[in-house]
Amino acid sequence: MTDSINQTQPRFDTAPAPTAGRVPPRGAPPSPAEASPPALPLLEALAKIRPAVKRPLRPADPRQADLALRAWRHLGGGLYRHKSGGLYSRPVINGRRTWRALGTANEKAARQILTHNQVAHAKSKAGAGLSPYAKPQFITAGQVLRKYLEDNCPDRRRRQRTARNFAAVKHQCLALLGFWDTIQMDGITLATCDQYCDWRLERVHRGRPGHCTVDAELCALNSAFTWSVRCEFIRYNPLVHRRAKYHDSKDTKHCREFMPADAAQIHDVARTFFASVKDRSQSVGWQYLLEAFTGVRTEEALRLRLDAPPGRPGHLITDHLTGSWKALEIGRAKSGINPYALMTPHLELLLRNLFAWHAQRHPKNPFYFPSPLRDSRAALHRSALVRGLRRVSLALGRKLTSHGARAYYVTARRSWGVSDVQIAIEIGHRGGPHLLVSTYGGVPTNWLHGDGPKMGWLPETGLPAWSVLNLPTVSTNILQLPKTTAA
Repeated sequence: MTDSINQTQPRFDTAPAPTAGRVPPRGAPPSPAEASPPALPLLEALAKIRPAVKRPLRPADPRQADLALRAWRHLGGGLYRHKSGGLYSRPVINGRRTWRALGTANEKAARQILTHNQVAHAKSKAGAGLSPYAKPQFITAGQVLRKYLEDNCPDRRRRQRTARNFAAVKHQCLALLGFWDTIQMDGITLATCDQYCDWRLERVHRGRPGHCTVDAELCALNSAFTWSVRCEFIRYNPLVHRRAKYHDSKDTKHCREFMPADAAQIHDVARTFFASVKDRSQSVGWQYLLEAFTGVRTEEALRLRLDAPPGRPGHLITDHLTGSWKALEIGRAKSGINPYALMTPHLELLLRNLFAWHAQRHPKNPFYFPSPLRDSRAALHRSALVRGLRRVSLALGRKLTSHGARAYYVTARRSWGVSDVQIAIEIGHRGGPHLLVSTYGGVPTNWLHGDGPKMGWLPETGLPAWSVLNLPTVSTNILQLPKTTAA
């Protein structure tokens, strides 16, 4: 029994094995196990390494978990809500995606603002408006007008204007500077145009309401803005969709109201000019007759020359066999069509007497209507007929104008049943019959069927106006045609 117990129990008289927790005696050499601890495998060592991960704190309210973890929430359609509750959009400005506040927390109102901003930004790329994301531009309308004047006021096709048109546009721009000089481009609205209209009407002193003048000057302002956009001086034209029209078409007076009543009155007016001893008044009388006989404008009449080669204003197209005159070449103004005036018996009679008078009074001047007060080789001034008719109108008691003579030609041709389409071609009217009606008014229905008064160009009783000049007798080479053809 004693032996079995001794076999199972350890012996305490022997020295126990050193352990990790036992401190060896001082000065004793280290044991081999303590000197070199056993190396662990690499995979077992890596498995024991646990990285320290800092977990976020969960808010107490679970409903705020999404806003706490994410500052922005996408609502669709380019709309985002911030954790503060505000709504934002993410436009691309100058190639960079950024944030823009919509100024509201209501989703429906924010989507309307977002749609408006997207449409306005798309229009701004075409120069049709100001982008809502653009920075303010500190440029005044006066700077734009001065740049337009420095560039000589080109037209919409970037071409140089004629001398007369350039002078008119320049005058309009100088008048615009009085009001628009200090107006900021970004602050121009429809109310600004209304303020200009009120300001301008107080300064029109021509005995007219002045609304046509305001419309013409705003048209010049629009041209200046458009030119600056094309030159990249400004970003957009504020008058593209904000320019109002102040002239009412109901107030328009057709030039037919200022035309002569009949052929006798035409010759009475011309006879008044011919009775004067001044050559200038006689030239004005010939000009008025030609405008009434052909329907040409003043600018077109003053271009006619006796020495004109083929294809130039004033050249007479003749028949190769008989030598009779067939047509008179006209230099149409306002991009007109049909540069020819049909040669009729009354027109040829007028031209032959005009040439006879011209050979006596101004043999060295090549123009049809010479000016004795200007250079010996110059035509009348474009305002000479206007001033002459103003004096005659006072004597007659009714107003007559140069364009009224053109209206008489249109009315006379209508009285013979000629269609407005053909008349528009005869006077070189590019606008066609629609513009002819808006300019010269309508006609009675029976005139369209040839039941008109058959108005002419020579007086039914008495002699023509040039009979007071005692010119040599001239004859025409055109046979007298029936009235339905000659008219």
